[in-house]
Amino acid sequence: MHLQEAYTSKIECLLMTSFGAVLIILLIMSFFLPFKYVVGLLIIMCPFMISGTIHIGGKYVQPYLLCEGALIVRSLFESRNTLKIKNGSLFIYVLSFFIYAFFITLSGPYVFEGMDVVDKNLDESFLNGYTKLNISINNFTQIGYLILNLTTLVCVLLHHDKIELKFLRKTFITSVAVSLTFGYWEFLSKMMGFSFPYDILMTGRESGMYMATVMGRFRMSSLCTEASTFGAFIASAFWAVMTMRKSIWHYLFLILIFGAVVLSMSGTAYIAFSFGIMLYLYNKGISPKYIISVLIVILVSYLILNYIEYYKDIFLMISKKSESSSGQVRLGTAIRSLQIFIESYGLGVGLGSTRSSSFLADMLAQVGLIGTCLLAILFYKLIFDLKKKGKYLWIFYYTAVLMFCQILAESDFSYSCFWMGLFIAASCHGIIPRKAISAYLLLYSLRMLSQRK
Repeated sequence: MHLQEAYTSKIECLLMTSFGAVLIILLIMSFFLPFKYVVGLLIIMCPFMISGTIHIGGKYVQPYLLCEGALIVRSLFESRNTLKIKNGSLFIYVLSFFIYAFFITLSGPYVFEGMDVVDKNLDESFLNGYTKLNISINNFTQIGYLILNLTTLVCVLLHHDKIELKFLRKTFITSVAVSLTFGYWEFLSKMMGFSFPYDILMTGRESGMYMATVMGRFRMSSLCTEASTFGAFIASAFWAVMTMRKSIWHYLFLILIFGAVVLSMSGTAYIAFSFGIMLYLYNKGISPKYIISVLIVILVSYLILNYIEYYKDIFLMISKKSESSSGQVRLGTAIRSLQIFIESYGLGVGLGSTRSSSFLADMLAQVGLIGTCLLAILFYKLIFDLKKKGKYLWIFYYTAVLMFCQILAESDFSYSCFWMGLFIAASCHGIIPRKAISAYLLLYSLRMLSQRK
């Protein structure tokens, strides 16, 4: 009897969800298709943050992690790249950041043991007193995320020549469209009682979080962990789509995205959207054409807000944010992270050792000045080089606005939508146009002939 109970408990500890079964079938099918389809599936799965695939010891494995594992395995079977990587220094920064973050995460909790840190539950930790620093499962979990994410980034860079820009753009739009579809479906299910496959798609979400409100209004959170993470993703996606080719369907898509930004009821999303307006005008220049475009966006935004009567609550929520308990918790934990940075002599206390509401403050407290600078350089080299090329501009807007969101209020280093932007950017750093490949081969052939002579 005891053996049977033990066997049953083992089965329950490792249980695949129906969503996970479908995803694994898709991943197996992608192994028989070109490499880009594994990357595409990873990009589409990044916003599925609350869905579970495999249930291990009370925790659910997120879909994008399963896709990362499949991509890493698939890359082992790919032929070696024959063309040089355009920016080999990226590998140096990836490796340097990994070594330092890995070292400080294992050593920091011992060196600075007993320091007051913020637990992963920000509200309880801030209001009820800080916890004492000690090595914990959070440190090893973050190391696992770090290994998976950085290895995936390297694999994408290594096999860049198998991914086309047009495919990346279509995949990104598909990812946004799928997230919007489930977002509006989820929101209508709360407003009007429509049926929604809660048990299948939202495996890791508590019903209380699912029905959470702000200012008495329901919030759209789609398949993200909460409304603010969805708002950050969708506000960043708006400005990426804004730079793409214009058509009637393009503008309708933008309206749907903006509607999702509004219905997220996220102050972070609204401020990030405003930052996108400033970034757009700064990058495009002060010209009548672009000013009119922005004015149209603002006018349509106002009409939508006025029609659904959300504008009063939104204005009140933003204006009173600093006075709310949520605003005080965010400010307090950010200040504490900066104090931890100073108390650790700028070295950091390790990934997963403390939390705050700001990505910048979080990185300074966790990986110190060295780790933060290495990550900043890696981000700069991945993202800002793309700004110079118009066809890659949508990636720059998405990642730049999302990073602003994270610095403002999204501190999670394992935030899948953040890594999605880095994966797309890494793919573009490796993309070499066919004309460039032909020229490379021609020059190589002429060089070989001249050497023979």
